[in-house]
Amino acid sequence: MSDETRKPTHDEEEAQIVEPSQEALREQGQETEEARLEPVEEPTTETTEEPAQEKAEEQTEASDQYKSEEHEPFKDKTEKFWDVTRKTLSLATFKAGQYRRIVQKKIDLASLHKKISAAHGDLGRIIDEAHEAGVGGILEREDVKSLLERLDEYKQNAAVLEHEIEMIKAEEPEEKHPPENS
Repeated sequence: MSDETRKPTHDEEEAQIVEPSQEALREQGQETEEARLEPVEEPTTETTEEPAQEKAEEQTEASDQYKSEEHEPFKDKTEKFWDVTRKTLSLATFKAGQYRRIVQKKIDLASLHKKISAAHGDLGRIIDEAHEAGVGGILEREDVKSLLERLDEYKQNAAVLEHEIEMIKAEEPEEKHPPENS
């Protein structure tokens, strides 16, 4: 078969369509040379800058809006996290202070109980000595009266401390509402 009678294959047909002929290239080359020789009117800068500036502003506004919408849930979560953290820290600080005051009151109460026990021991010793000596009217003696008064004072102070401990335990932390930034 000769080249003239043979049918072109599909690939060859596409190659002919895709590859321009030499003649077409020359025609385009002449047109481009002619186009180069003709003066080209440049658009004024006012007309091209205005649409470009408006377009840039629109893109900036759109991206800002997108960013704010995108980060809005993140801001809310962050604000909630810090709010919870702040409240937790405040509560922990309050509870630590409350615990410190209760412990101090209990230390004072334990000291008073030791003094009460020591006063009971002193009173018992005085009564025992008076009984052995056969002295009557033990409760009218000045040293016994002063010991009983001291015991009453210790017991009153102990009752006050126990009441203060109960009051401290019943305290609730204050809710602080910081001013909202709007």
